[in-house]
Amino acid sequence: MNLDSYTSPESIESLSSRLWRRYDQQALALLAEIRENPRQAEVLIKGTDYIRCEIRLARHQEMIVKLEDFLRRRSKIALVVRREDIRNADGLMEACEILFGDQAREKYDEYFLERSDAGG
Repeated sequence: MNLDSYTSPESIESLSSRLWRRYDQQALALLAEIRENPRQAEVLIKGTDYIRCEIRLARHQEMIVKLEDFLRRRSKIALVVRREDIRNADGLMEACEILFGDQAREKYDEYFLERSDAGG
């Protein structure tokens, strides 16, 4: 399958290591998605290592109800990436669409409105 050929040049570890380390046996389902559609191995949110199929897995397993749930609690992206970089990240809206479907824009707006109200 040559999985590591899909590793982003900005990544600090190979995709095979990342998936096995993070997901153990669940990595097999992610590999199947990548084999079926190689776009699933693409980094979705620029500036992070999260690939499409990881976002899809989070949607099914993490009970994410707000964008903050994903960015801060489930992925820790908000802890290591500046808020403005998150807001401007290519792929963030697509991640919202994967996570929230028809409510994607609402959840996106809710997150950034709440973050600006909190001064962060």
